[in-house]
Amino acid sequence: MDFNSIYSAWNNFDFNYLLWLQNLRISINSECLNNFMQNISHFVALQACYGFALFAFVYWVFNKRFGLYIATSFTAGHTLNAFEKLCACIYRPWILDTRIIPAGDAIATATGYSFPSGHTSAVTTICGGMAIFLKKYGYKILSYLFIALVMLIGFSRNYLGVHTLKDVLTALITGIIVLFVVGKIFNFIDKHRSSENIFIILGVVLTFAIMYYVTHKDYPIDYLDGKLLADPVKMQYDIWNDLGNVLGLLLGKYFIKFRPTGFNFKGVILNILGVVLLVLILNYSLSFFTGLIGAEYGRTLTSFVQLFYIVAAWPLVLKIFGYSK
Repeated sequence: MDFNSIYSAWNNFDFNYLLWLQNLRISINSECLNNFMQNISHFVALQACYGFALFAFVYWVFNKRFGLYIATSFTAGHTLNAFEKLCACIYRPWILDTRIIPAGDAIATATGYSFPSGHTSAVTTICGGMAIFLKKYGYKILSYLFIALVMLIGFSRNYLGVHTLKDVLTALITGIIVLFVVGKIFNFIDKHRSSENIFIILGVVLTFAIMYYVTHKDYPIDYLDGKLLADPVKMQYDIWNDLGNVLGLLLGKYFIKFRPTGFNFKGVILNILGVVLLVLILNYSLSFFTGLIGAEYGRTLTSFVQLFYIVAAWPLVLKIFGYSK
């Protein structure tokens, strides 16, 4: 069998699987189950609050290196996911097969191209990173719960009919590879400190190379009922976010030196305040900056401010309160 035959057979399986889940969903006819799947899926749609708060808390309270590992894995995974989406330009399941009917309002958060799943990619790097962190420090049950969350969210994207199995599995595998590679790079840097700047330069160069490619390549222009199926300009928004993530993470890392507070009353209370301020930044910075300087640069500045706050601005506050390195 040639590649086209294999790909066609997998696509047939993909859509038969979604139709089977759709029929199961209809036969169960449980609004409670549908709402649960939508809410668990929306957890990643809200990862800007939950995910960033998770690795920020790890970074500020427990372990700087692991906090940076999770943040770097998320940034790398998100950038790679956006690159894959913009290269493949594969439409959503209900566009490719009109028999697919997404559940409830799940379609509202299923924007952009379908392959691979952005939700699955984000939860794999964030919650997968948390699982590695927790297992390392002996919290195996919590670690397994984070792994279960990854699997559940990936399945929810299929159950709701907004992603194919191929979308989810590709994002899951890519996320695992990113966690593995970033871990190996961190271990290598620990042993060869002089190599850190080389990896930083490579990361920045690669990000700008991806930016150049996706903003200059051709995209399909297809309409359905007079509406553009995917606006190439809007599809590129994620990559502008990723540029800000990279710059905020890298520049912030060199801005201030501090030590984690540790899990004590003063440190926890202080960092809960830091998380509250972070949530405010996450919720209001995008509309402010995009209104100020436009959609693309506004997204870059928003992501830069968010990551810079986590790795430099709040650590400066911690340093003022006595947590100097």
